[in-house]
Amino acid sequence: MTEIPKTFKETQISPDKEKWNEAMSEEIKLMQNRKVWDLVEPKSNMKVLGCRWVYNIKHDEKNNVKKYKSRLVAQGFKQRPGVDFNDVFAPLVNFDIIKFLFVLLVCILGWNHCQIDVKGTYLYGNLDIPIYMQQPEGFVLKGCEHYVCRLQKSIYGLHQSGRQWNLELSEILFGLGFHQNDLCSGLYTKSNCILLVYVDDIVIFSKSQSDLENSILNIKIKLEITELGPVRYLLGVNFERIGNSVYLHQNTYINKLKTRFKNLPRRRITLPLKVGCILPDRVKENEIIETELMRQIPYKTLIGCLSFIANRSRPDIAFAVNTMSQFCNGYTYHHWTIVVDILNYVFNTMYYKINLSDTHNTRLTMYSDSSWGCKLNDRHSTSGYIMLFGNVPITWKSQKQKCIALSSMEAEFIALTESVKCIIWYSKILKELNLIDFRMPELYCDSQSAIHFSKNNIENSKTKHIDIRYKFVRKLLYDKEFELNYINSKENLADFLTKPLVKEKFLSVIKVIFQKYSVTDGAECWNSNELVQSLNESISLVNFHDVAEVTALV
Repeated sequence: MTEIPKTFKETQISPDKEKWNEAMSEEIKLMQNRKVWDLVEPKSNMKVLGCRWVYNIKHDEKNNVKKYKSRLVAQGFKQRPGVDFNDVFAPLVNFDIIKFLFVLLVCILGWNHCQIDVKGTYLYGNLDIPIYMQQPEGFVLKGCEHYVCRLQKSIYGLHQSGRQWNLELSEILFGLGFHQNDLCSGLYTKSNCILLVYVDDIVIFSKSQSDLENSILNIKIKLEITELGPVRYLLGVNFERIGNSVYLHQNTYINKLKTRFKNLPRRRITLPLKVGCILPDRVKENEIIETELMRQIPYKTLIGCLSFIANRSRPDIAFAVNTMSQFCNGYTYHHWTIVVDILNYVFNTMYYKINLSDTHNTRLTMYSDSSWGCKLNDRHSTSGYIMLFGNVPITWKSQKQKCIALSSMEAEFIALTESVKCIIWYSKILKELNLIDFRMPELYCDSQSAIHFSKNNIENSKTKHIDIRYKFVRKLLYDKEFELNYINSKENLADFLTKPLVKEKFLSVIKVIFQKYSVTDGAECWNSNELVQSLNESISLVNFHDVAEVTALV
């Protein structure tokens, strides 16, 4: 694997020096064409920011090298709030919305789709505050070495760059006849055309191929873009078409993790977190870093990588990752071994993927659950929910509740409230788009007391402190925004998001969520007997007994 240089000097001694120089020259040429800066003589009262080159190698969905990328980044951390920048917020489309609309528009309605990438995205944004920056290393203009750059465009690294680009893009799309959705700021609609924006990645859906081509052509007049064809690899997620179905997984990203964490031990782990797994208490942060060895353990880095997978394609590890993330500022060797085992579980189950085409109906179904007082150290409960569109998991969450519930009913009701907020948002988007016959969303809960409390005017000393949540849920029920039904705990799909499950029950969840198709082995299918046998082979967590063994993990 090619090592990516961290500095300009490293590129000059790299075996790929010519490729990196070509990438930097291309970036400088782009900035010159966009008139990103003017050279001016520095004055004593100028605040001049530094800058540096950042390098990367872009890959396609099959992990093949696509291009060498160099980007000039300003040292925005030296900017002064209220002086060098004001507002910085820029909306992004939620990735779950991308999944949701892909299922609706492509898998159900059969719309055409295309992914485009905007070249030099931030360089389109205009700055309304004067910013000064040093000339980039390796490209200092001869005879003007003491000059500085007066920025005209929102270069990468500035606090306001994302916002300025979003304002510029919105103006362009408004001029092309698109309307911004009030519920989702990254969603733009036009007759027979829907557009999703995530910084420089844009996905266009259209009812006909001609409308799709016209939309791309109109955008190409305004912006310099690269057409990537139908969505195959977007934001670290694979959209793989096999036959008449589209499958979602993160095989490409997981393979990168195999290379990145190649020094970690490999073990056959088939459960993300075992029932009865005892977690040591969180330790104080100053106790974590008292040895050089603990400084080397990339605990937070690995948690971040696993969270990225859990949030986008792997709900089966959501509870385990959420649990272990609570120790980021207080982990021990034992916590580290558990996180490594979660990673090994992901490696061993790379063939799990979600079938986005499994839509025999078009109803939103939400499952809500909680585990009351499960955190022994502080007695906080855990909320969990998962929403399906047809049979396709769209969004899910496993989260430690922010307040301490005084009863199991209260814990269930807190989880129920979060579930209601989520499903109502999706149902409103579905109704506003008005592309299919709308059916009232269903919400399932395994707590009879929470359901009765939601539907009836119950007030007593045990429930009056949750009055606001109660009125919120009850008002939506009264307005018939959703149906609230009881489900047996054994059938509640959200159960795995609140606690570790025994292997048989965990298997039943896997069979519902993931398609029985192997990404790694082509067409190898698994059945329940094979998976049960695999689960039986699960080994216990390994404890480290000496420094050498821990060092091997780093």
